[in-house]
Amino acid sequence: MRVLVMGMSSILGGVETYIYNLVKNQKNKNIIYDFLIVDNKTSVFQKEINECINDGENHFFFCPSIKKNFLTTRKWLKNFYKSHSYDLIYLNTCTAARVIYCEYAVKKLRIPLIVHSHSANATLSLHKWSNLIFRKEITKISKIRLACSEVAYKWMFTDVPKEGAVIPNGVELDRFKFNQGWRNEIRNQLRIGEADVLIGNVGRLSAQKNQSFLIDLCDFLDEKYKFIIIGDGELRENLTEEIKKNNLEKRVLLISAQKEIEKYYSAMDVFVMPSIFEGLPIVAIEAQAEGLPCILSENISKQTSLSADVVFRSLEDVDSWEAEIKRLSHKRYDGTKLVAQNGFDSSRPVEIVERILTECYEEHER
Repeated sequence: MRVLVMGMSSILGGVETYIYNLVKNQKNKNIIYDFLIVDNKTSVFQKEINECINDGENHFFFCPSIKKNFLTTRKWLKNFYKSHSYDLIYLNTCTAARVIYCEYAVKKLRIPLIVHSHSANATLSLHKWSNLIFRKEITKISKIRLACSEVAYKWMFTDVPKEGAVIPNGVELDRFKFNQGWRNEIRNQLRIGEADVLIGNVGRLSAQKNQSFLIDLCDFLDEKYKFIIIGDGELRENLTEEIKKNNLEKRVLLISAQKEIEKYYSAMDVFVMPSIFEGLPIVAIEAQAEGLPCILSENISKQTSLSADVVFRSLEDVDSWEAEIKRLSHKRYDGTKLVAQNGFDSSRPVEIVERILTECYEEHER
């Protein structure tokens, strides 16, 4: 069974991590995965995924963006689908507009489409309106509809989720466990003192993730509170300029996405996410596995909360973020058992998705 997976990009994020874990922890070796990447010439985890598959074949294909030239991309997709034989298409996406890249294969070649929603409730105009336009279409032509949370399902599709349609993202529990050695290593590397409180954020540098909120938050906290923002994205230059403009280079560290992100969680004292919208952010689950108290915006799904040390606060109430940082920053615990008990072990979604793919393929073959 050959499956075309969409959702990878050149920037490390939650969707990319989810797809990599799917391949890394693959149990059903009868499934062969290929990857279609839109508007990029490279992909994160490309080397690691090829090493996991290790069959000498090319599994990554790069498609031009419809935004740049609709007719050229449409022709490219038509030729691609005609020259490659797929049994299923597995679309992992944060917006229904991505269905454009699957329509020819589904409508003309009758390839079953499985859609997995990874985001929710966008208030940014572009995401909001494109999703409204394509929600009916993606619901209509998809054979199976999945989501990382209930709100992510309702955001992407027009129907009611069937039993088993919501599959929480999982984390590698052996990997994301607090380690004092990592803590010392990273804090020494970053020159963070023992008395300093390190407040961390991990995610794509974008308007959705709202990292500029954290820069503004510096005004409400004294010098011992330091921030580390880890990620890549289109707003890197803007955030860098904002940090310099406010003379915060010693208090706000902006570093690229890290493949050994578990070490940085250990170095943190509090994890924060001021996102404008989310589905069920895997980074917040990773942070809890490492025993970090978390302060999340009210726009994030409440399914994210696994402990009493996770609080949700309004982005309009900056004072409450300040108060929670001061209240929670002294706490640390081993969160791996809690994460496992709540069904967020990385092996679980792999087993579920492989079963769904297999059943969909067998039904289509009958």
